[in-house]
Amino acid sequence: MLSVSVVPVGLTRHHKYGHRPLTSGEMESIIAQVEAWQGEFQRSLGVRFSHLTDEWYLATGRPVPPTYRQFAALVRIAEAGGRVVTYEDLGRALWDAPASSATKRRIAVIMCRLRSQLGETASYIDTVRPVGYRLAPFATSRPGDP
Repeated sequence: MLSVSVVPVGLTRHHKYGHRPLTSGEMESIIAQVEAWQGEFQRSLGVRFSHLTDEWYLATGRPVPPTYRQFAALVRIAEAGGRVVTYEDLGRALWDAPASSATKRRIAVIMCRLRSQLGETASYIDTVRPVGYRLAPFATSRPGDP
């Protein structure tokens, strides 16, 4: 088993088992517990292992955290410091394989979803067609730079 997803059974009243919907407080408590487990798993196994589905965050008004691959792509682009990170580089970073046309589409989907989560700061990531992605020049400048 590679991971476990925690799904909120009883989120609505429309199911056949008669569970009651969870209260916001109960959902917050479960989120806190799973996040604590994630920290323990990360320390002991090197992976978070348990993952909350988006419904937990949406139902409690929290922002949905990035997926592992979204975060890994963002880290790789940030580490490049404004240099272009090619699709091939991202393919190796995300799947340990060079980018094929299918992988390029998967990378584009990951970046699209990441940008939607970043909101206003999504403009910090430039698409360099047909090569890859980079931090926007204004995102890499330092105070006092021309």
